[in-house]
Amino acid sequence: MRSSNGYSRTVSALNSLLNSLNERDKIAAVLFTKKAIIYPGNEKTGFLFATDATKSSLLDWILSLFVQTSSTTNSGSYHTAAFETSFAFLKQYSSSLINCDTSLVVFGDADNIKDESNPVNSLLTQYQSLSNYLGTSFVKKVRVFSFSVGIQKGQANPLKSYPCLTGGLWIPLDPSDASTEQSSDVRGLMSPFFSFHSYRRLGKNDIIWSNFYSDLLGIGNMTTASLPCYSSGGMFLGVVGVDVPATLFNTTTYPDAHSEFSRRKVLSDGVGYCPDVDIQDSFVDDLRGGACNYCNQPCGNLAVMLGFIPAVLVAFVVFVIVSFYFYKRSLMKAEGDDEKEEKALVK
Repeated sequence: MRSSNGYSRTVSALNSLLNSLNERDKIAAVLFTKKAIIYPGNEKTGFLFATDATKSSLLDWILSLFVQTSSTTNSGSYHTAAFETSFAFLKQYSSSLINCDTSLVVFGDADNIKDESNPVNSLLTQYQSLSNYLGTSFVKKVRVFSFSVGIQKGQANPLKSYPCLTGGLWIPLDPSDASTEQSSDVRGLMSPFFSFHSYRRLGKNDIIWSNFYSDLLGIGNMTTASLPCYSSGGMFLGVVGVDVPATLFNTTTYPDAHSEFSRRKVLSDGVGYCPDVDIQDSFVDDLRGGACNYCNQPCGNLAVMLGFIPAVLVAFVVFVIVSFYFYKRSLMKAEGDDEKEEKALVK
């Protein structure tokens, strides 16, 4: 990171992302400059469940290596190495992902990319290789989300291109068009990312059961049953829930209560936790800012042209009407002159 502001924003965004994960999510981390390295815990066992202990250990590891020094600023980052390592890891541990969506989240400085060739081509190569290895159905669930600082003036920004090619989102952490108050709210800037991952297929309304916990008011062990609520377009609206005392699952009173709880818990924790979601392109476009967005910039020029065409047509119609008026008046004048000449000849 070239600037201390960019470094602090990136760390803040990373913290927000980790805090949003729960113990059902799986996570792996790769750090890269000239070469890429995998978090030791991931290197040993693959993807890890995002427990509090795992997130804390992973963050400590990242911050111990992700520091702002003159050497890291001068060396820059090489995205090709990061993609090669990340996709090799995906191939190796793909079986543990079941049918869940996979998000490759890239944090980077747009002004400090040092790849000798365009890293976008490297990403496309890795996607093709993954498709050949695991099939297109798996690759369709792998999307790139990039959080960037820095602005490459007059140059293409690969961090913007990655999501556009893979169905993800680009989120600048220091947007030039944001107010000072908006820029300071890093989590607010990340809201499209959180909205995307809260999307769920309509009709998939399984109740989610929490682990048992001890109630602070002295009621005893409890569990929480919660149900997410979505708009007709798939946007997350909120959650309704109810706390249920553990005594409800007393097998003496309710013989089949324990098995029923276990069955429902498995549905929310196991295979059923990742629904087969078909995320609509229109939903992604909305999160990018509408139909005309950073992934579809020519659309903006087309809109201007389409807005110009009616004005041209109106001008053309007015021109025709005015011309016809003058033509008709000239014709009437000419006919009048001819009539006068005929009368003069008759006389």
